[in-house]
Amino acid sequence: MSGVSKGYLSQIEHEMATRPSTQTMFKIARALGTSIGELVGEAEAGPGAPEVDVPESLREFARLERLPEDDLHMLARIRYRGRVPRTVEDWRFIYESIRRSTEGR
Repeated sequence: MSGVSKGYLSQIEHEMATRPSTQTMFKIARALGTSIGELVGEAEAGPGAPEVDVPESLREFARLERLPEDDLHMLARIRYRGRVPRTVEDWRFIYESIRRSTEGR
């Protein structure tokens, strides 16, 4: 269902694969109906989970696009070289890039 070969999945499961790509992890998470955080044992939400700082520009983007809460929290964790996107357009670009890289695969 993920489009990832059975052999590679086996390598990942048995910790024989070194650092699967984010794209591969997204494919597997999507096929399983979960998040990358859940796959690697880092719960993203729920009781006791650390509070996520959601920038106002991301809140605005989420409101405009009617994003699911899980997507909002996933985006809120994104950092590039320690920095957070600043504008609604930045968030749109990132979200669209993630969506396109995981669709149809």
